[in-house]
Amino acid sequence: MNNNEIREKYSSERLYLRRMTIEDSSLIVDWRNQEWVRKNYLYREDFTLEGQQKYFHNKIETGEAIQFIVCEKETGRPVGCTVLNEFDFENGSTECFWAKPMLQVADTARKWFA
Repeated sequence: MNNNEIREKYSSERLYLRRMTIEDSSLIVDWRNQEWVRKNYLYREDFTLEGQQKYFHNKIETGEAIQFIVCEKETGRPVGCTVLNEFDFENGSTECFWAKPMLQVADTARKWFA
């Protein structure tokens, strides 16, 4: 699925998804290094650009994980991300993580894709 197909299928009135690219690495590092974001992760050490790019090459490019950037529809501004990993094709399940470091509305995620 390309970004246009993803945006068309997975969008709400305010938000849409696009695939993460290697160019998003510095944004992810900035978000993950915010103290209030970091405290919600098991891994709480500082993120580095090198580490994020390694993750992108080892997990995203290989298809081991799929990561999307959440963007505001009106401006295109990235406001969060979501990651799918730990795929269990036999049982049709996956682990999903959602982070919204730039969104101010606490219940935004509940309004998505209803």
